[in-house]
Amino acid sequence: MGRLRHEAGQTVALFAVLLPLFLGLGAIAVDVGYWYVVKKTAQDAADAAALAAAAELPDKFAAEQAAQTYVGANMPDATWSVKYPDPTEVEVVVAHPTETFFGRIFGRFEGAVSGRAVAERLNTDGNVALFTFSADCSDALLFEGTNMSVNGYVHSNGQYAITSDPDAPRWWAADGTRVDCGASVNPHGSARFGGFGYDDPSAGTLPRELFEELAWPTWYTPSQLGISWPTGCPQRRSWTRSNTTIPPGVYCARAEIHIDADNVTGRVTLVAPKITVKGDGQDLAPYTRRLLFFTPPNTTPSPADDGPTGYCEPMPDMELRGERYTWAGTIFSPCGRVRIGAGEARAGSPHVVGTILALHVNIFGDDFSMIGRSNFDVNAEVALTE
Repeated sequence: MGRLRHEAGQTVALFAVLLPLFLGLGAIAVDVGYWYVVKKTAQDAADAAALAAAAELPDKFAAEQAAQTYVGANMPDATWSVKYPDPTEVEVVVAHPTETFFGRIFGRFEGAVSGRAVAERLNTDGNVALFTFSADCSDALLFEGTNMSVNGYVHSNGQYAITSDPDAPRWWAADGTRVDCGASVNPHGSARFGGFGYDDPSAGTLPRELFEELAWPTWYTPSQLGISWPTGCPQRRSWTRSNTTIPPGVYCARAEIHIDADNVTGRVTLVAPKITVKGDGQDLAPYTRRLLFFTPPNTTPSPADDGPTGYCEPMPDMELRGERYTWAGTIFSPCGRVRIGAGEARAGSPHVVGTILALHVNIFGDDFSMIGRSNFDVNAEVALTE
């Protein structure tokens, strides 16, 4: 009996010694298992939000709204953040606090887990970078400058022409070109069209596909934007103070909208017969319908199968220029000329991520860069990259 009592006492003592270990193992089994479930939910929410946000690019406002919707649907009480590693990519991080069950015995009451995903909007053949409707055989689509880069589908119903400084090499990238009037390029420069190079004056004309006159790939009207055009608009609007953030919205004017300042930011859709935007370091994204700048026709052409059938009265040029700026969305001037110029680009970002649709387009200056994004393409391809 004495031995049994002695062994029972040893068992109690051993149990007392091992109890913290058992509790610790229980904490690991229960708490870590719970954290794993929460972690997986956070990762699923990040994946879904990143894919949804990437489909909305280049409209950052719409991308963030999509991310918020998908995070809320999968993990309502989580916190989240959105970053843009690249103009075509979205990074979403979803974080969620966690409680402990057995872990609080050891003084640990809470923790946090997170999920991270990066998704990319893929550039497909349908992504229009530049479209000029004019059949003019002089300057429907004109490039004047050096070191320009355009990635996307390019089309002109008339001529395209490239000129550059005699000693400046040229780079031009496009998924496709169609011309009828013939293309011209300064023989001292170099250019690439759809993978074909042109560096030698003896090479003759630029390689090109068979000509096809195309209708407008999309069409906009002021009524689509929720404004009373033009009676509900002031005569003029202007922003001339640097480091200004324009409140989100659609802004219209009967005569002119003018921005002349550095580091202007905002989610805006600007509508006026004349639009002038100048300044360095700007970051502008569209507010609605992925439309950034729009000069409505003085008359009302209709987007018939063969293009607008109404008469386009002469309109002022849309003047856009600066350095280290990033503009996203569609620039639309169906009866006018878009003159867009650029100098130094912002590190890691092109000057334009979107589409320029106009009667005429003139790109000038040095180092202009653009990624074509068909904002009217609702079937955008997206994929997780991280």
